[in-house]
Amino acid sequence: MATPVKTAVKQTRPTPQRTPQRMTMRDKMKKVAEGGGGYVCMFVIEAGYKIFVKGLSNDDSFFPFDPGDEEARAEALENARGQLDLSGNPTDAKGRALRPQKSVQLTIYRDHVYNREVGWQGDRQFVYPTWSDSYTQVLEPSIDKQVEQDLIPDYGVDLYGRISFAKDPSGRQRENDKGEMVDELVPFIAEIYASEEEARTHAQDVNGAELTPVADGFTSSLDLYRANDAQYQKLIALAKTAIKGKVGPKRDDALIAFARENLVEDEELARAHVAELRELVK
Repeated sequence: MATPVKTAVKQTRPTPQRTPQRMTMRDKMKKVAEGGGGYVCMFVIEAGYKIFVKGLSNDDSFFPFDPGDEEARAEALENARGQLDLSGNPTDAKGRALRPQKSVQLTIYRDHVYNREVGWQGDRQFVYPTWSDSYTQVLEPSIDKQVEQDLIPDYGVDLYGRISFAKDPSGRQRENDKGEMVDELVPFIAEIYASEEEARTHAQDVNGAELTPVADGFTSSLDLYRANDAQYQKLIALAKTAIKGKVGPKRDDALIAFARENLVEDEELARAHVAELRELVK
């Protein structure tokens, strides 16, 4: 059988519909109450068939299609089945043959994250079957909310917004780099912005500085905050709140989580900030 050829969904940039506005203090307080954080970025939502075969990259296991194009859907399904054939028709843990799963994928573009440094090798993809709790209880409601406001014109369109995370409702966990089991997180669309300009404005309002890329003359994410004393003091206050009531290892864990939320996504880079954060919150 010939190697399956994937059909890419044509992507067009949405027409801005709103005038960029800076956040009011009330908006900022509301954001803090809702958890805030996440990634201010450019992202895309796509429908497709996913085959969950160990060892296959996402590019080789996700086959996008336009849900309004039946011919494209059928072709994507055929390509997914063809890739399963090439993979030796693997089975799941119970010995059942794997089948393509109709899924929705959210992709965050690595080079278009505006509010923090990221240590990813490439873009970050999150893929969930449409029947899963992760999709129906977390991602889908956030998509529906934005669609109702006419902020998502179609699948496969590049968008600007803030992607935040919630605990996986199925209770799934993963092992972190310390061998501890932690809750798996599921992304959802917290906000949609009309343009890159508006996204950058919100990134500055939420975090005080754009962390991608690091500006010339700065050596760390904390240095970017030091350039603005008011934002630097705000960062310290937030760090103190994050560790309130925690001692010993739990205090350091809270600082690592805080660093990942506000400074750098990569866990190892976040750990590198802990010693300095300890001094700041004394």
